[in-house]
Amino acid sequence: MKHTLALLILTVLIVVAHASDAQAQRSLAYEPATVELEGRLVIQLKYGPPNFGEQPKTDKKLRVPVRRSRSGGFRTLPVSC
Repeated sequence: MKHTLALLILTVLIVVAHASDAQAQRSLAYEPATVELEGRLVIQLKYGPPNFGEQPKTDKKLRVPVRRSRSGGFRTLPVSC
């Protein structure tokens, strides 16, 4: 009985340790770690919740930073709220 209990506890500890290790490796490393962007940062107004432009009168208006590249294209930058 003691052997079974010890084996069960050891199994649980290994599973928990493996799960926490997998959780820690969710982020990915990119190379190069430093990136240099060129262009101009402009702010565009976009429709937000609740309908994201479906009903402009009730939708929230958001100011979204957008990078304009030298070639003239726009790239929306991710921003956390």
